[in-house]
Amino acid sequence: MNRVRPAFVFLSLVAAAMLTLAACGGAEPTATPDPTATAFPVDPDAAPGSVGSLVPELEEVAGWINTEPFAMSDLRGKVVLIDVWTYTCINCLRTLPYLKDWYAKYEDLGLEIVGVHSPEFEFEKVKENVEAAVAKHGLDWRVVQDNDFGTWRALNNAAWPARTRTGLSGTPTLGRAVTTKLSSKSVSCWRKAALTCRP
Repeated sequence: MNRVRPAFVFLSLVAAAMLTLAACGGAEPTATPDPTATAFPVDPDAAPGSVGSLVPELEEVAGWINTEPFAMSDLRGKVVLIDVWTYTCINCLRTLPYLKDWYAKYEDLGLEIVGVHSPEFEFEKVKENVEAAVAKHGLDWRVVQDNDFGTWRALNNAAWPARTRTGLSGTPTLGRAVTTKLSSKSVSCWRKAALTCRP
């Protein structure tokens, strides 16, 4: 019995690795990508903000930092990481070095970060305070002020920090399952899957 269990675990790991390679391997797409292509099909019954639902547009934006006003649909063709944060949250601040590193390394591969600043306290609603925090921490990506939690609600968010990764067409692919491990291979894989898979 003891020999069977390690063998089963080993075979399970090998199978998982093979599935991952099959999903991420292969040649780069040669055809012009369809901007409406998705890595995973849209679930018409999915609750807004849940895995499989369309990424909602930004709601009730009070301010735009490092960007002119834009719509999420403007970011089609990129892998978008939506980072819901607030500048006094220690857990949010502890993740910023990872996000800065990812953005520096993978922006050229199509990674876009959209910071959704949803304030916990009244003073965090002041645009100058958020701008100062963005400058202090050296954040180069787009940040929108979500003072009335419109985007927070549209994303069905529950806590700070929260991250949602989208496919190129604007569909969440892994919900909040974005960790502190990211590589050029995973970004390329996300992009390749989103370019080559169809609903």
